Amino acid sequence: MMPFRSKPKQKTPTREEALSVKPLRLVEADVQPDGKGGAKLKVPLQQSKWSGMFFKLPSGATKTFELDEIGLLVWNGCDGKTPVKRLVETVAKQYGVSPREAEVSTFAFLQTLMKKNLIGLTTEKQ
Repeated sequence: MMPFRSKPKQKTPTREEALSVKPLRLVEADVQPDGKGGAKLKVPLQQSKWSGMFFKLPSGATKTFELDEIGLLVWNGCDGKTPVKRLVETVAKQYGVSPREAEVSTFAFLQTLMKKNLIGLTTEKQ
């Protein structure tokens, strides 16, 4: 009988480590201002191996994401050079919210972008 093996636990980053990572866009998106301070991101869709077995994406297919002002500010900061800490400070200062509120909302938005495979995080020094 083979013993049950669990995946090795990943070390949870400290708050300082999380604030020092640098978000990096993973897609080339067409940013279209919406006239209200936000924008629409049009991202080209990629045909996956499995979906290609069932249907073919039309040429030029895109998915659109709507960003408000703060979302656009954070998206523009996902350049692989700007640490999360600086994004949080900019959101707090520009929108008059507490540093804690800015931190929570910025982390939540970055997690959403990561789940949608729009950004990744880097810790490398540029």
